[in-house]
Amino acid sequence: MHSGGAGESLQIANMASGRAKQFLQSLTNDRARQILVDAVEDPELMKVLLGRPSNLNSPRVERIMSRYLTGTVGASLPDE
Repeated sequence: MHSGGAGESLQIANMASGRAKQFLQSLTNDRARQILVDAVEDPELMKVLLGRPSNLNSPRVERIMSRYLTGTVGASLPDE
């Protein structure tokens, strides 16, 4: 009979937490990569990404970036 106790439970929880963290980080990296890819075809997005940091609080920039950060950019484009 094997009795791991609290130490084993903490170890398993730590391993699961590490895997979840890696997964979430890859999602973040994938999203950032996708925004850069999209900027090549979207001049408005490219201007925002290359603009001055002081302009990041403008309503125009917030509107453009919110589409990408919420994942709704595809919903606003017409089907071809």
